[in-house]
Amino acid sequence: MGDNTNHRLFLGRAQYWKNIFNPQATPEGGYIQNLNADGTWPKFDPASTEGFVEGSAAQYLWMVPFNANGLFTMLGGKEKASQRLNAFFYDPDGSLAVTQSGGLHAELNNEPSIETPWLFDFLGQPWKTQEAVRKVLNTIWTNTPKGMPGNDDLGEMSSWYVWSAIGMYPQIPGRAEFVLGSPSSAPSTSAAPPATSSSAPAARTPPHPTYKASS
Repeated sequence: MGDNTNHRLFLGRAQYWKNIFNPQATPEGGYIQNLNADGTWPKFDPASTEGFVEGSAAQYLWMVPFNANGLFTMLGGKEKASQRLNAFFYDPDGSLAVTQSGGLHAELNNEPSIETPWLFDFLGQPWKTQEAVRKVLNTIWTNTPKGMPGNDDLGEMSSWYVWSAIGMYPQIPGRAEFVLGSPSSAPSTSAAPPATSSSAPAARTPPHPTYKASS
């Protein structure tokens, strides 16, 4: 829109999360952490909700969707970030931990964690995005009177379900682009004036593999 002054202002402000990133928060690595009034770091437990709302420090760590690569760099690079994200989503036995697994794991029944499965796309592991999202669609969401987890909060949770079922997700706020998953619904097409459109193919009838490569 030509407003370069505010563009630079808000682009810089969007990186303020780095001011509360403690690279030595735990022996395993850094976390976004609350600060004392004097600028020192308080005692820290990544599984705790101290200093956070409706989520733990481990769950809030990944809430930087507008600068995933910047977060990966702060975590020590993509290989280290991949190890951290895998530990966040998987139990030691290899099973997915997407809900009710404690503060060190993802909690996909509430907003603080809902963008995190799509981060695997940015690490070059789209099959893990698709596996985790499909697990959530098939287990946390149910066709019952209480089938929607948590509070919908102006459509936040239900819109996540719709996008996930289509197989794409608006991961980065303010950008007109999507990251891809795998569709679990019938073919879908969306259109917006004047002549832009997007479409997703139908998922195969069960049984079918969750992972779909882009074409």
